[in-house]
Amino acid sequence: MGNCDVCGKQLEQGAGYLLTTKQIASSERYWQHTFSVAGLRFDGGYRDPQQNVSVVHQKADVIFQTIASSTPWMTCDLCIGMFNVNRDEARQYATRWYDTNGKFSPPGSGAVSFEDANIPCADPMEGFMIKTDLERGNRKLVSKSSCFIATACYGLPDCSQVLELRAFRDEVLLNSRSGKRIVSAYYRISPSVALWLAGHPAWRSLVRWSLIEPTVALVRAFKRT
Repeated sequence: MGNCDVCGKQLEQGAGYLLTTKQIASSERYWQHTFSVAGLRFDGGYRDPQQNVSVVHQKADVIFQTIASSTPWMTCDLCIGMFNVNRDEARQYATRWYDTNGKFSPPGSGAVSFEDANIPCADPMEGFMIKTDLERGNRKLVSKSSCFIATACYGLPDCSQVLELRAFRDEVLLNSRSGKRIVSAYYRISPSVALWLAGHPAWRSLVRWSLIEPTVALVRAFKRT
């Protein structure tokens, strides 16, 4: 006998559906439920930038608990309705899990990246702030690195300036020993700086025009040489 990993309901022996972390994290209804239980608005709506930063910290903690899970999830008859999965297959996996005393894992089990989760965000900036918070500290998770400070300043992870900086990092800096040291140092400090900038619009603008734009200009000049 165990509990539903979504709502905590006690399950009868042999009951339930076994899902992977990717299947759990891909459900927007799951995130709506999870944020609601934590007392957080899943659609944003916080006007004060400082309040946004505080909420981002809380959301990042909630998200991390899900996407970093490497073990499968047992769900009850009610919670399975949140997920667009093959229920017959999930029931078969649950049976195998019980038969092996919890040692069986469905294909595709394991932690997932923030990008592979279907997390509802109020706007691209909130999504970026959450991802940046997830990158801070000693959290161990699957991740795809970004140009944090530039993205915070422009507000979009795929604007032309950010893409140019990312390409310069991948094609030039990471191909030399000194360049790799620069990138390593940048990723030690940039998530915290970017998260702070995200909550201070005036400083975002200052850093963009005094630091990021000149850097982009230098990268373009380098490419022309």
